[in-house]
Amino acid sequence: MPASKKPRHKRKVKTTGKRTLRTQPWKTHAVFRPLEAILDQLENEGTLVVVARGKQAGLPVFRVDGENTWYAVGPALRGLIETFELHEQRSGRVMPLEPLRRLVTKLDVDMPIFEEDTKAVRASMAVLIEESHNLPRDYAADLVQVTQTAIEFDRLKEAA
Repeated sequence: MPASKKPRHKRKVKTTGKRTLRTQPWKTHAVFRPLEAILDQLENEGTLVVVARGKQAGLPVFRVDGENTWYAVGPALRGLIETFELHEQRSGRVMPLEPLRRLVTKLDVDMPIFEEDTKAVRASMAVLIEESHNLPRDYAADLVQVTQTAIEFDRLKEAA
């Protein structure tokens, strides 16, 4: 058979869940870039964008690049913390989550956020990003799904 008539067989490559998120940096970027933007805004301007919530202090919000939707900072950070707490429980590895917890608490009670706070969050964020890069894709997706389910159950309990 001539070379031009040979059957072409494409080799099928099976993808498994063993690939880490390091191969998909846009996913970790989507999680941590908004937090970096919040820290940048705090360090550069000393303020955050807030929306009014009645007679209480304003609710800090952020917008993801390329989207026109505003998200509350506190619940987003709590979701990130809960995800890494679940990872801590499953893996037995200690994650530096205390600076994030402190930041959320300060945002919730409208306390001033100092440079030491943002530096501590950035230091812990570097560890969390590296840990995220080493997570298998399927495992990371499972962490997020379990966290989202737990948050939704909590929301339904509060509504009842």
